[in-house]
Amino acid sequence: MAVTMIILHSWFSRFISSNSAVEIVSKLALMTYTFLVILTLSKGKIALYGLRWAHNVQWGRVIVLGLGLGIIIGTIGPVLHLDSGSFMEGRTFLQSVVIGWVCASVSEELLMRGLVQTYLASLQVHGVSLIGVRISLPVFVAALLFGLMHIVILMSGAA
Repeated sequence: MAVTMIILHSWFSRFISSNSAVEIVSKLALMTYTFLVILTLSKGKIALYGLRWAHNVQWGRVIVLGLGLGIIIGTIGPVLHLDSGSFMEGRTFLQSVVIGWVCASVSEELLMRGLVQTYLASLQVHGVSLIGVRISLPVFVAALLFGLMHIVILMSGAA
């Protein structure tokens, strides 16, 4: 795995900055590792972990809406002096899309919803009620881990 990461880093570094290459490679490694764990736990039946192709999805609309909202937010943010932190610093819009929207979001969803929530699915009968809304234990644990993961990233200054 380490050799693959080194090879990927050297390939990505030809096109983008070294820091961006490290982030892309680390996100791809997280996706690959999570997928392999899901593949192992499901004994090859990955649909058990929610990994199946969505039918009747209008991908063109999804992509146009996502990019449109990103461009609007990216344009309005500086005007309103909304600080995007160090994440956008030194990156092009395309690099931010690839790292933040594609690699990070897919790897996080695969880890939290695909692996954690499905692995804990047998505990769905347990949960908590907040403001009259019942939240199952797998969803609560995944949300808690997701939040903690981002707090650690923010506190380390990596965001």
